[in-house]
Amino acid sequence: MKKLTKSILTLLAVISLTITANAETFFSDNFTITNGGGEVNYEYNNGIRQSGTLTPVTYHSDIVWDPTHHALVTNAGDNAGQCNIHPGGFSPLVDLIGDGNCVIEFDMMRFGTEWMGVSFARSTAGEWHPSAGPGMGLALTAVNTYEIKDHADQVGSFACPELNTNTQYKVRIVMGQDGIPASGDSRVAIFVNNVPLAMDYATANYIYRYAGGFNNNYVTFRNWDATGNCNVDNLSVRAAGSKVLSKAWNDDADSGISSTKIYTHAINLASTVATTTVNSVDFIGSGTTFPQSGVNWEYNNASAGLGAYDISLVGETPNVTGAGTGLVTDCLIDAGGYTSGELTLSGLNPGQDYIINLYGIGLVWSALNNRSNYFATSDGGTITMIDQSEFGADNGQITSYRYTAPANGKFSIAAVPAITNIGGVYCWYAFSNEEVPGSTWVFDGNGAWTNGAMWSGGSVPQPNANIYFTNAYVAAKITASHAADDNITIGGINLGTTRIQLPGRSTAGFESSTNFVLDAGGASPMINLGSARLDLQAGVEGTDGFTAQGDGAASVLMIGADPKSISGTINFYDIFDIILNTMDGLPNADLNVVNSQYRSRKANGIDSRSLTIDKGGVVIASEVDPAELPPATIDVTDGILIKNGGILQNGIAVPMVINSPSIVARNGGQINFNGAGMSHYKDGSPITIDNGGRLYMTNLGTLTNDVPMTISGYGQGQAEFANFGAILIWWNNAYLQFNTNITLGTAVSRIGGFGAGADNLYDLNGVIDGPGGLDLYGAGAAEDHVWTFNVSGANNTYAGNTAIRADMGARSILKLSGGDQRLPATELYMSAFWTGGSPDGAGAALDLNGNNQTVSKLNLSGPYKKELIDSAGGGTLTVTGDVALNDGKLMLTSGTLDVGGNLVVNGNVIISNQLAISSFAGISGTGTISSFTLPAGSTVAPGNSIGTLTFSSLLMDPGSFYDWEVGTNASGAVIADLFNVIGMFGTSSSANSITVNVINIGATLASGDTNTLFQISGLTTGLAVEFVVTGPGTDSAVIVEDGSYLKITGIVPEPAAFGFLVLLGLAFFRRK
Repeated sequence: MKKLTKSILTLLAVISLTITANAETFFSDNFTITNGGGEVNYEYNNGIRQSGTLTPVTYHSDIVWDPTHHALVTNAGDNAGQCNIHPGGFSPLVDLIGDGNCVIEFDMMRFGTEWMGVSFARSTAGEWHPSAGPGMGLALTAVNTYEIKDHADQVGSFACPELNTNTQYKVRIVMGQDGIPASGDSRVAIFVNNVPLAMDYATANYIYRYAGGFNNNYVTFRNWDATGNCNVDNLSVRAAGSKVLSKAWNDDADSGISSTKIYTHAINLASTVATTTVNSVDFIGSGTTFPQSGVNWEYNNASAGLGAYDISLVGETPNVTGAGTGLVTDCLIDAGGYTSGELTLSGLNPGQDYIINLYGIGLVWSALNNRSNYFATSDGGTITMIDQSEFGADNGQITSYRYTAPANGKFSIAAVPAITNIGGVYCWYAFSNEEVPGSTWVFDGNGAWTNGAMWSGGSVPQPNANIYFTNAYVAAKITASHAADDNITIGGINLGTTRIQLPGRSTAGFESSTNFVLDAGGASPMINLGSARLDLQAGVEGTDGFTAQGDGAASVLMIGADPKSISGTINFYDIFDIILNTMDGLPNADLNVVNSQYRSRKANGIDSRSLTIDKGGVVIASEVDPAELPPATIDVTDGILIKNGGILQNGIAVPMVINSPSIVARNGGQINFNGAGMSHYKDGSPITIDNGGRLYMTNLGTLTNDVPMTISGYGQGQAEFANFGAILIWWNNAYLQFNTNITLGTAVSRIGGFGAGADNLYDLNGVIDGPGGLDLYGAGAAEDHVWTFNVSGANNTYAGNTAIRADMGARSILKLSGGDQRLPATELYMSAFWTGGSPDGAGAALDLNGNNQTVSKLNLSGPYKKELIDSAGGGTLTVTGDVALNDGKLMLTSGTLDVGGNLVVNGNVIISNQLAISSFAGISGTGTISSFTLPAGSTVAPGNSIGTLTFSSLLMDPGSFYDWEVGTNASGAVIADLFNVIGMFGTSSSANSITVNVINIGATLASGDTNTLFQISGLTTGLAVEFVVTGPGTDSAVIVEDGSYLKITGIVPEPAAFGFLVLLGLAFFRRK
């Protein structure tokens, strides 16, 4: 029974999608399970259950905090294909706010009177509406009653006959506001079975004003009674649909009222005149009895001040001429100035398109010349503000909305004053509801568009019709009239599985001078491709753009060479291939490429007003065709946004020139420059790479950039490969030049990439600023691939740290050019990891290039080479703080390193040039250092606690210090620091002393115990050296020579009051 019911509902939904389905669906779940069942996340990504641009989506479930609560899905029994809550709840783990104008809809059935509801516009998933946090809620309480929540406050509670138990009903929540975050208040309307709910006690309006607006839209369903049992089905969250429109009305001729149209309703509200005839259409007077209703319609307004008014009694005279004057002499209005009410139509034909028209004039009964009202529609259109007085006092206005009748044949439109006073409420004069002819015409044969025999209706469709093509084609080319130049207006195009051609002037054998005007009554016209191909060669006009929806696997849309003057937003969703035959194909449109490939044929390029590439979409500026020599140009007047895995790229070997006021790549969006030849970005406006965005140079690609760039990075970790903003070169022999500012965001930003072959070069000639850090990264492919980062900009002021990193066999060189202090005086990281090539050739290097540079710290990591070089000579790297060699080796090949802090060595330091350490600094660690002099005032402390530090040779200046730690290991044995000097050890003079600070960290020593201080392979005797020993228990300590060892003995566990001198005759190397 469930399957049959669902199939019928699905069929009706397909028929009704001609208007409402044009809006982007963020998330939809039909809860259809293929095998068995389980908790709500069971088979959530089975391929047939969820759809939408944000899928797949998992759920937060009540079972997380209470094992007795469940939200279950199954493919068996009465609950098959639904989510059963018995009791419990669930919440999609995704923010469904969109741009703030969105619609939440679902089917619900309660099996008892237990409380059940939905919380929406919440800040987090799983947040139920008693929460004091931001958001709203709808709670279904007793039979036929409900409550409205704002934060945790109950703002309304009313009866609704639609809310019967044991009956499935459809709930639609419509949210509207200006932007994210909202620039003002939000508006919310809730419809049950297409009938609006009164929202608040104060005014009983059908649209609620939520103060301050919404910033998020997490949705939670919950049944919280112990015996609660209900089902939720067909959950969907989408962008709001069409807008309500208005136009001036002067007389019968421009009223749009016509006897050739089919009207389901024509009502003259509050009129005691039985019939008012306009252009042979009879409008029936509704009288002054309340409530106001008639055959298949009713007007509802709970205000006590509601009344029927003759406008002449308050001094208003309509400026509308003709018989239509009789439609605007009486009206329904709330004299209290609070409530505008709602109108519900019934008995409509499901799937049929209609246009409802509200007739009125501007009234100025108060000093405020403003009758702005927000309108909400039961099909989930965009909540729209219309000023009834927009054309002036007493001047006519027609407010219209096009919609598709739903399965239950009901449609409602509600209004609420934007300003609360008697001059602000909407005045209801008269309305009509007309059928849109030919809304389901089917073209079922090849031939001329204007041949009525080709249409299942027997005649050519009326304007704004939605056109359906069958699959019975071979050539599948549709011709337009050769004789007439009149354009053809259609509301949408629907394909099956076969290729269709709508030819233009240049289509041989099918030439047509007829353009297609896409018009869906203010909504985005729909082009449903399915798995077919549409060759849109004809000229296309319209102001609302269009939405093209494919199946993601086989759908193709070809944009032909004939002019396409269409404007507005053009959405491409899930289209396998979109082929642009001319650069000027869509120059006036805002392009939104979502999970689709959009490519310009050969090297024509792309021209549009704005370009957004989203959710895996790919835009290719040119096809792969080296014979096409002109560069592929992208001309975008309002900016380019690439996000969520979107890619903008040129074809291999075809240069790309981008002209746009801005480019933003974020959240995984990337720009790829492929192939040889210069690829420029030029316009004098910025590039922004942030929050996971990337700019790639690939396959001999070259980029010269003369505009500012902003990069926002990936976090402080030095080995992360995800969630970063980056400029990357991929493969080999690529060149990138930046001549103006680069601004770094708050985190670390990466410049670099992966190479396999010829070397890569970055010239960073502009100033680098911003709060973030800079990560210069080069990786190779099992070979010694060289990356050179030439930093020549003066006054680089970015606040974060700098990193130069090499990986996978590459050699990364940070080269300083043009003067001193090219990097900020913050911390410098150098790291080198190697998985192939020559380990001696791989590594990270800083080339001073004859310049002086000061940094606060130097942090060195990775098992392979970190190198200081000075290709021009005379340069010094000054580190005011610590130098930490965490592993691997540091090669001081040329240039001078001056360390002002501590030198922590856990790797191998190879000194080919001068290593200077200032006084009062220290050396520690467990690594190896080549020939080295410890200056007066400096301290050496082997190990990272207790350990051994090795020197090739060591000279300790008088006045230097040795912190010697002694303790025990895990088994209780005594362990101690050790100096291992492989070569010569010495001091400069016997007249001065070296201080040994004894630091006992838990060892129990007897007075006769002996421990080694130095192991010296080149030790000789005959030189008197004075050692000062300090520390607890050193009163009787003695340092003795034992072959190649210097040892200490006589330490006892009582505190020492003073140090003493120990004279040793040792033959040491004496520094000259």
